[in-house]
Amino acid sequence: MKKIISLAAGLMIAASGFSQTANAENKAPKVSAKYCCTNEKCNHCSSEPGMCSHHKTAYVKQGMYYCPMHSEATSETTGKCSKCGMDMMRMEMKKKEHKH
Repeated sequence: MKKIISLAAGLMIAASGFSQTANAENKAPKVSAKYCCTNEKCNHCSSEPGMCSHHKTAYVKQGMYYCPMHSEATSETTGKCSKCGMDMMRMEMKKKEHKH
């Protein structure tokens, strides 16, 4: 009888440890794409695509290439803007907070 109780207690402890591990994994922050303003002086970013309300330019997804003159012209690879022929720039991670 003592063996059964010990075995049951051991299973309950193991199950609660597994449950805590599973819950911790489910609570991990979700990583979402980061979109940023193309204005070099602006550090305004968003988790969703759209327009920067301060500079009226399109947000560009991190890692994408964009035209400095036409923020809506984007590409996954380097190249030239189809509208003006300028070299596309890569959107890099912005680190500072936006301040006006």
